[in-house]
Amino acid sequence: MNDSTTPIINPYAPPVAAVEEVQIGGDAERTRQEHLAVEANLKAFGLLHLLGGLFLVPSAIVILVGSVVAGLTPAVIAIALALGILGALMLSSGYNLRRLSPGARMPATLVGAVGLLSFPVGTILNGALLIILWGAKGRVVLTEDYQEIVRLTPHMKYRTPLVVWIVAGLMLLGVLMVLFFASTGT
Repeated sequence: MNDSTTPIINPYAPPVAAVEEVQIGGDAERTRQEHLAVEANLKAFGLLHLLGGLFLVPSAIVILVGSVVAGLTPAVIAIALALGILGALMLSSGYNLRRLSPGARMPATLVGAVGLLSFPVGTILNGALLIILWGAKGRVVLTEDYQEIVRLTPHMKYRTPLVVWIVAGLMLLGVLMVLFFASTGT
């Protein structure tokens, strides 16, 4: 029953496709894998900005209230307003960075530029933020196209490093200490 036109197929034979022809995961997974560390860094900076904003906005309010009780001085009011504006920018930047929204770039750039003045730690951290934001991979991560890649690859996750959680915890502790000391008057 075997004529010369029908090829014999061995079901137990190894595949004949070249390895280069087989794609595992596709372009979306490859792109996400290449940018996952930058994505995680931007989200970590977003968390730090949220915590910083949560610290600055109440601090500005406490300074304003204290200056009303002690007598208004233009310099104190200006400092309180600057802190409040910076805190609001940090909240906006943090929220949008955590979502990897394209709208995060400008508020994060403004906060990063101001943060460069916080020598030495702020200079290092905010310099890194600006490099990540405006680097090639950062420009990809903060686009609508990358949002679609994230939607197509929900199974890919990046674990936040322990140091980020420690810094975030210390910042939260600082916020709680400021609120405690402001409420007790010491």
